[in-house]
Amino acid sequence: MLEKVLLRRISLQEGEQAEILIRQSLWAWSGFIFLAIFLIIAPFFFIYPLFHYGWLGVLIFFILLFLGIIIALNMYVSYFFTVFVMTNMRIIDFDQRGFTQNIATQVLYNKIEDITFESKGLANFLLGTGKVDISFWGNKKMKLRLFFVKNPQSIAGELVERQKRLGVTKTTAQPADLLEKIKSKIGEESFNNLVAE
Repeated sequence: MLEKVLLRRISLQEGEQAEILIRQSLWAWSGFIFLAIFLIIAPFFFIYPLFHYGWLGVLIFFILLFLGIIIALNMYVSYFFTVFVMTNMRIIDFDQRGFTQNIATQVLYNKIEDITFESKGLANFLLGTGKVDISFWGNKKMKLRLFFVKNPQSIAGELVERQKRLGVTKTTAQPADLLEKIKSKIGEESFNNLVAE
């Protein structure tokens, strides 16, 4: 059921299918998981002293328990709805931040310039996780960065394979990139005059 809600939220176009869904490793969320578990379990260890203080102790007990449950639910919603989607037409990076805020970045495969992956450190080595960076034509500053994803090399390889299947190569995207650079350097009016001649 939640999978249907997710697919509705990323708003697939007509004829578009979500083929691969990639989520962060649960280790990326371990801080929230341990905090939620601590806040849920800790009040039960101190139930006798808390209840001994009367209504104030009972209030503290339920506040800690409530906070733990809210943090656990918030973490689960953020984990489940933060997803990188590869469709048959484009990539969608959907970030859920808490219960109410979400950010979606959508990019066609022919707009991808470079794909790099990195897995460094003992934790990433043992867990088989790493990060994937995706940069785009015409905008070197904008990058999609996937952290703590399983098998980053296979994700990068799958993106390159999809570009090949769609006939996207660096040479096909370079003229458009070059024209955008010329247009930004000389100004739109001068560029239009140059093209009109």
